Amino acid sequence: MGKTSYDSLLVDLLKRTGHGLTMDLNYTRSRQTGDTYTAEQEDNGYYTTVQDFANLSQAAHTVTNYDLANIVKGYALYQLPFGKRRRWLSGRSRYFNGLVGNWMLGGLVLYYTGQPFIASVNNIYYPLWGDFYPNYFLAGFTGPTNPKSFQEPTTANPNPPATFYMPATIATSPIPANTTTGTVKLGTGPAEISSLRCPGMANENASVLKEFPMGADGRFNLQFRLEFYNLFNRHTYEINGCGGSGTQIGASNFAQVTGVNSNPRNGQFAVRFTF
Repeated sequence: MGKTSYDSLLVDLLKRTGHGLTMDLNYTRSRQTGDTYTAEQEDNGYYTTVQDFANLSQAAHTVTNYDLANIVKGYALYQLPFGKRRRWLSGRSRYFNGLVGNWMLGGLVLYYTGQPFIASVNNIYYPLWGDFYPNYFLAGFTGPTNPKSFQEPTTANPNPPATFYMPATIATSPIPANTTTGTVKLGTGPAEISSLRCPGMANENASVLKEFPMGADGRFNLQFRLEFYNLFNRHTYEINGCGGSGTQIGASNFAQVTGVNSNPRNGQFAVRFTF
């Protein structure tokens, strides 16, 4: 009974090896909708929330929790035009060519926009099967706060003020305080899910390589590599409501930034001998 759909546009910039440059960069614009997104083999723990089981066709057009609207990724490798058989400085001595030749620069990039922000309502009528969407109030909403304002506890400041990515006022529960006399009003979740997005991601890796061909016709090769991961020391954050974890309407930690979950910039040096 489950139904999903995926629509995308892919633009790929491909440069096959020539003039020292090899490159493959691509951009994907996509939209993922559906009323389920797994085989539900996890004890029904992962499914797109359904408001009205009598109208599954409407639920099938809901943006799924892991929808990524924009993705840019790829790599580039460039051999510098210096030294023997290259454009510049090719007529120098053997030792000079060994010093300036066979240098390469490489890079990997990955950028994507954030997943939908997930807010849920506690179902006080459990075990009745179904979900309640929050009522969203986005009029006047100027956007989320920057998670970079998050402060980690330190010895000097063990209890820094909490940082909240979304204000708690953007959503309320449709379930009345008095469930005996009140009437449940269906929430407006499906229309606004794609309007509330979690932070995206940006990551760059870079490398510098130097090769020393040896033997007849370069049969052997000694390579030195200097590699950097997360070159610009970017960070991603743990946020209630992002990264697959929902945040509860009315909870004190609604949309709270709880920490940093990315690795800092690091580098390594390696030597490789090919024979």
